[in-house]
Amino acid sequence: MNGTAIMTAVGVAPPKYRPEGATITEGEYRLIDPNYGLSESRLNAGWMTGVLQEVDELAQLPAGWDSYGADPPEPNLVATARRLIELIADERLPAPAVVTATRMGGIQFEWGSHDGVYFEVECAAPDEVEYYFVDSRRGVEEEGRLPILHADSRQEIFDFIRCANHDF
Repeated sequence: MNGTAIMTAVGVAPPKYRPEGATITEGEYRLIDPNYGLSESRLNAGWMTGVLQEVDELAQLPAGWDSYGADPPEPNLVATARRLIELIADERLPAPAVVTATRMGGIQFEWGSHDGVYFEVECAAPDEVEYYFVDSRRGVEEEGRLPILHADSRQEIFDFIRCANHDF
C-alpha cells in the first residue's frame, strides 16, 4: 500500500473532526518505534492494558470457536491488533466498547455513541486495518483501509473515534 487511505464514501463526504486550527506536536503523536516498543506517551491510557489482555484472550480461541467453523485468530493479525491499540492508546480517547474476534481470523474493535454514530476497525491484514464509519445524523458513511504505522492513519483513526464518542 502506498500510505494513503483507499476510501469509498456514500452520501456527504465526511468532515474532518479535528478542531479548526489544531496542530499535532511531534511528541504528542509520535509513532511506535520500528521494534514496536511503547513510547512513554502511550502508558498513561489506563484502558490499554485491559484491551491488550482481551486481545490476548481472543488469541487463544480454537478453530470453530463460534460453533459455525470460524477460524481462530491468526497470530499476525493478533500482532496487528496489539500494535493498533499501542498506537492509538491515549487518555483522551475512550476504550473500544467491543473487542471481538472475526470469523475470518481477525480482531475487531468498535466505538459508538447513542445517537447513530459508529466506528469499527478490523485487523484483517498484517499492519493494515479496514474501517467502517457511519454518522446517521449527517448521512455520512465511509469505509476504507489504512496502514496502521503511518502518522496520518493514526490521526484519522483518532478523529473517527472522537467523533463516534463525541461526548467523551
